[in-house]
This record gives sequence, structure tokens and C-alpha cells, in this order.
Amino acid sequence: MKVSSLVAIVSSLIIGSLAQASESIDSSIFLAQKKAVIAKFLKEANNPRSSVGKKIAQINRETEDGRNQNGTISMPIKRSDLQVVMIGAEEIHVPWHYAHKENGFCKTGGDSAQFMIYLTQNTGVHYASEVDTVTFVGGATETMSAPILKDGENVYCDDLGAAGDPDHNFGKISVGMSVSEIKFVPTSKIDL
Repeated sequence: MKVSSLVAIVSSLIIGSLAQASESIDSSIFLAQKKAVIAKFLKEANNPRSSVGKKIAQINRETEDGRNQNGTISMPIKRSDLQVVMIGAEEIHVPWHYAHKENGFCKTGGDSAQFMIYLTQNTGVHYASEVDTVTFVGGATETMSAPILKDGENVYCDDLGAAGDPDHNFGKISVGMSVSEIKFVPTSKIDL
């Protein structure tokens, strides 16, 4: 058994624990974050100039041989080549409590999640084929900002919390998402 298979088994156990934990959190936010991480990964994986694209090209060069003339990772990479697992998450119940003032705005981060991305690697061997995975990680964080309309000593960003904005100190709240850098996670090819 290779380490990547062991990683898949451990990930299955993690998924079970997160599935129980996710009953108490808003899964629609984490699903949107997962989609954003996948979209970024696919864009970078298919761009030979990105760090992810360069790593995949390196792996393909290292695995080229008579049976694998273009390496072991098929290009272009498609969504069906991936398995993506949430490995950690944080749901922020009162995000404005953590807000700060910046350039005339109140800004804060919201819910965040980290994902393990398993990319299929197909290797042709003598009268057989092996399927393995190459592993990457990435994450996404909800971002929120609101323009400060009436700034002063008594205007605090956490006033946007549960009480809302009774004094009309802030403009419309904008919600977005920030996706972290996608990173390669090396796994040893150890037979167990």
C-alpha cells in the first residue's frame, strides 16, 4: 500500500468527523468555497506558468518513459480528475467582532475552509496500470467590507454586529471570497 493510499484512508476518516461537525454549520458557504478552490486549482493546473502548472509539468517530466510518453498526469486537467475533501473549517458567528478599519472601510473575514485536492495520476506499467494521486492543499475565506459613512471616535466596526447599524454610520456591506495559494503536498512513495 502506498502512502497516497494511506492518505486517502485517513482523509476518509476525517470526512466522517467533518460530516458530523458540518451538521451544525452552514454547508452552502463551504460548498461555495470548495467550488472556488477547485476553479482556482483548475485554472492554475492548466497554466504552465503558474506554480501548480510548473509542478505538474515537473511530475510529468519525471514520469516520462516508454509507456508514459507524456508523463502520468493527463493534460488538460478536468474536474473529473480531482477528488476534493474539506480537511478543516471555521464558522465565524459574529464576524464584525473581529473587524478593523482600513482606508475608509470596516473589513473582516468570515467563514473559512481548507481543502485537500487529490489529482489522479495514471501510470502504465508492464501489462498493467496503476492509479495514484498527487496532493495539493488550498483554502478559501469569506470576506466582508462596508464603507464608513460617518467616521469618528465613537464609530466602531463591531457595531455592524447583531445590533445592525442604528446610527447609519456604514454603507452597504459587500461580501466576497478570497482563495489562498494552492500548494503541493509531497507524499513519499512508500510501499506498506
